[in-house]
Amino acid sequence: AFVEALTATGSTNIDAALRAALASLSQDTGHPRYVVFLTDGQPTVGETKIDAIAANVLTQNEVGARIFSFGIGTDVNTVLLDRLARESAGDTIYILPQQSVAAAVQTFFQQIADPVLADPRMDLAAFGISELFPETMPDFFAGRTVTLLGRYATPGRSPLVLSGTRDGQPWSATFDVTLPAYAIDTGYVPRIWALRQVSRLLSKIKEGNTDPALIDQAVRLATRFGVTTSYTTFTADAEGNVAIRYSAVPVTQSGAEAVGASSSLRDYGMSGSVPAGGAPSTPAGVVAPMVVRYVSDRTLPPRQGYLTDTKLAPEVTNFVDLAFGSDRYFAFAKAEAPHGAAGLVATGANVRFELLGRAFRITSANALPTGATVAPPESTDVPAGIWPVPVAGGTAVISPPTIGGGPAPVGDIAPPGGGPSGTTEPRAPGLPQRQGCACAVAVGEGAGAAGGAGVGGAGGAAVSLLLASALVLARRRRDRRRQP
Repeated sequence: AFVEALTATGSTNIDAALRAALASLSQDTGHPRYVVFLTDGQPTVGETKIDAIAANVLTQNEVGARIFSFGIGTDVNTVLLDRLARESAGDTIYILPQQSVAAAVQTFFQQIADPVLADPRMDLAAFGISELFPETMPDFFAGRTVTLLGRYATPGRSPLVLSGTRDGQPWSATFDVTLPAYAIDTGYVPRIWALRQVSRLLSKIKEGNTDPALIDQAVRLATRFGVTTSYTTFTADAEGNVAIRYSAVPVTQSGAEAVGASSSLRDYGMSGSVPAGGAPSTPAGVVAPMVVRYVSDRTLPPRQGYLTDTKLAPEVTNFVDLAFGSDRYFAFAKAEAPHGAAGLVATGANVRFELLGRAFRITSANALPTGATVAPPESTDVPAGIWPVPVAGGTAVISPPTIGGGPAPVGDIAPPGGGPSGTTEPRAPGLPQRQGCACAVAVGEGAGAAGGAGVGGAGGAAVSLLLASALVLARRRRDRRRQP
């Protein structure tokens, strides 16, 4: 009857609709609140300014409701819809004219039909966490994966508490977690973190932020981790040197281009994989250079005839030189394989890379880089790495959770730098203690004596914790339903 009584007058009062929806939510149920907002237009009556509408929503949203918006067609204000989703930890789904509104809405309601944990929070202070994505964790729903990614500065072992509200009651689970100081061999986590950070920076640009530092940060991250998007692509210059080039993000608020940009940036921000750079684009008449190579968390585009690790500073000149295929070359690859050397040297005959604070250059005398007439002489020795690397690194070890709080079960987890509990036999990276729950984590470069912040470790551990908690909650919910 309510819907049948509605009449279409041709105007769109988005501000009043959102305030009415939020005002209807009572504050005493203890359950999660959601507002589903469908619109096919822009604000035309009432309050029409985007900043004012967003401010009114923040003021009115006293219960912390998540706002899920459906933008139907291309005549919608993407800046407003994206902002509502970001500031409420909700989501925006864009439905193009050729797509089915009913199918999209049905799929959405199926996904949120079984809430598992509301207002989830994770205490990560012990690990010195920074640059988390997303900044506010979304609610947990059965069958949906939540991924939390970030940097950590303090590796080691500590209890970690995941808490929230379940069925209107406080709920928590405590995990015993060990984050490694160094783990180059599982580099997918840093790449995903970087993709989502690039998406966040580009989204700010799309919303109208003109700070040039946003572009610089996005290009720097995309270069370091090889993140290619519609707006950050590998491009070769006339000499065949390859670098990330930035293409302007559309700043229009509505229209097909704006909807397409918002949809793409949303997908980048939720993706579980990073598109490979592959063959870079080249100017007309330029011979295509070598393809961009990826090794763990490293990206190696062709530069000056070498596949060059983007972690290397451009001004580096003091290389440790190795001749491709020499005895010292093979000895180095074998000795430092646990630290990632084997994968790096295998990328090509002419390659430059960073490893444990040292800059290496490998040159083939039989296939000299373009412009070179002779290979540089081989270094007489390979200096030791700058960072002391714990041999037990490579995974985050997570014990089974204690549900409801209390001390976490410790289990039989190997001590840092040692072998199985009660022994002193060292374990090489990549051979983690398998007792408890051993979950792979990529750290790129960890926080050792040099004090650098590890990339991706927190993300990998958080992914494992969230999945473990979701499984426990889903199983208990299923078991409860089966009870007579």
